[in-house]
Amino acid sequence: MSIDWYVVNHRFSTDTLEVTIPWDEASTVELFPDAFGDGPRSYSIAIDGPASRISDSITSGTYYPGDPIVISIDPAGLLEPRMIARGELVFIDSYNIEQRIPIILNSQGELPFGPLNWLAVPSNAISTILLLLAVSTATSARRMNVDN
Repeated sequence: MSIDWYVVNHRFSTDTLEVTIPWDEASTVELFPDAFGDGPRSYSIAIDGPASRISDSITSGTYYPGDPIVISIDPAGLLEPRMIARGELVFIDSYNIEQRIPIILNSQGELPFGPLNWLAVPSNAISTILLLLAVSTATSARRMNVDN
């Protein structure tokens, strides 16, 4: 029985990488994954999942830990402000060993509600509803007392 052994100079941490991107224009971003080990490896890098619809990896070839992974972003009308695109960076090395790192692409920008943007935050919306409910209850109780 023979077992194939490969020298692996480094491997990536599976910690999620998160970056903020413009929602309405093309851009590039750099991701810096954590790696265990310090030697180089040759990779083919792709993006998988919903994030692949708006992004593509520019970086490929020999990678040294600490180098950036450069990703091009082209929203192509698929994003709105504050949307999230999740996916995975897929690394396949010269031995066909695959590693995956989860990524989250957050689109920046304000919602088109003008002065009411702060209602998009759930805690603000709930507080406003509770305040309006309290005012409604208080005014209806006064009306009942006046009628009696």
